[in-house]
Amino acid sequence: GMPKASQRFGLRIFAPEALSPFALCLRGLYPLFYGSEYLPDTAERERLFPIPHQDLEALSFSDACFDVAFCNDLFEHLPDVPRALSELARVLTSGGVLLSTFPFAYNQVETIVKAIREGDAVRVLGEPEYHANPVDPEAGSLVFQIPGWDILETVRAAGFSRAEMRFVSSGARGICATELAGIFFLRAVR
Repeated sequence: GMPKASQRFGLRIFAPEALSPFALCLRGLYPLFYGSEYLPDTAERERLFPIPHQDLEALSFSDACFDVAFCNDLFEHLPDVPRALSELARVLTSGGVLLSTFPFAYNQVETIVKAIREGDAVRVLGEPEYHANPVDPEAGSLVFQIPGWDILETVRAAGFSRAEMRFVSSGARGICATELAGIFFLRAVR
């Protein structure tokens, strides 16, 4: 259920999204919600001002400043998932929770690698895959990997005490997907 207004007021939430309907909902419900976008160049930052820029691999926040972090359909686009997870662990309080959705290779242990960052360049392995990006709808975002079950060990190695994949399904609430009758999401506790 929905937390009471008094419980919602003090909950500090971070999401690396500010333009999505989900982010707008959080902004309306949680006064201490901080939403950002990845805006690497000055023109994008000026175009979307006052939306703040954050890079998940190098967050500008001090340690232990958020209680909850949401990362929706993002990990597949990160060149360095372990680094981003370490940063998320760093900015979460002890007992803080990370909730994340991403395309999940639930039928295999190892992550499917589709692209690699080599210095300032990116090497694509095979056919490049792009997903929608609200900041740049025409170009989209390159997919670097599709996590497999090894994501759980990666999360624990990044500083989380617990990590699990949960499966949610509800025909009544419309929670379903193309291959399965629901979605997997990551729940990790700092």
